[in-house]
Amino acid sequence: NTWTLNFAAGSALIQGTDDAAQPMYAITSILGTLVLGTHAPATYPRVDAICIRYNDSKYTNRTPADTFELIQVAGTPTSGATLSNLTGHPTTPASSLLLAYILVLTTDTGVQSGNVGDKRKVEGPTIWGEDGHRYRLGINSSGVFGIELIV
Repeated sequence: NTWTLNFAAGSALIQGTDDAAQPMYAITSILGTLVLGTHAPATYPRVDAICIRYNDSKYTNRTPADTFELIQVAGTPTSGATLSNLTGHPTTPASSLLLAYILVLTTDTGVQSGNVGDKRKVEGPTIWGEDGHRYRLGINSSGVFGIELIV
């Protein structure tokens, strides 16, 4: 079986984190299909992360170079893992934006719609306001620019 996730067009800001001098990258059309590379775990459910990552050849040797890519990051199969507790979920890779978690059950033959947890939210750099608070600038899951107060 081939498992796929389809992504509609959208926008995102991704802060480069492979190097302290790395800039922020703006993408205006995330669109595509991700063919998932791992199948059902043998013993316990697993929470995988679906991310979009920028591969800047100035800071990394990842391929394809100088482009965005949709990636799947496998979690650790863990007893009792769910989308609510995210037990065993993987760390988001450098220069990546988390789009969703998927719950992969031992009995799965493909991604079930109820097993996808959308994690898109306002993301972006943090700035200090004149009022002494920190704010995050970014684009939310609807493609709308937003400002979020960080408490």
